[in-house]
Amino acid sequence: MDLFLSTELLELRSAVRDFFSEIGSRSTVLNTVPSSCDASSLAGMLSAEAVETVWNGLARDGFLAAPVPKNLGGGGLGVLAAQVLVEACGRELSPLPVFETVAFGILPLMLLGSAEAQRGLF
Repeated sequence: MDLFLSTELLELRSAVRDFFSEIGSRSTVLNTVPSSCDASSLAGMLSAEAVETVWNGLARDGFLAAPVPKNLGGGGLGVLAAQVLVEACGRELSPLPVFETVAFGILPLMLLGSAEAQRGLF
């Protein structure tokens, strides 16, 4: 079993990091949120507009669809793409529910959902 990331997954990781770098999310979070803040209140400290901008950007650029098979409108990169996406978002201190959306929404529908449910993904 090859435990190294493919070229496509490395490119995905780089693209997600570039996306967050362009919007300055890590510095925004670090400069906005007090050091004593816990994760559950982090998203509430950022403006709804900022959260919406980031979330829409992740969707627009295809990052949320990266693990989804191409025949369902996704990037076709498989389950490891979910890990790459979640890791990259966590690295940038993103308070968005990326893990929850991918791990408990997209992947279960992709793996266990009916054909009708899968067609509604993207």
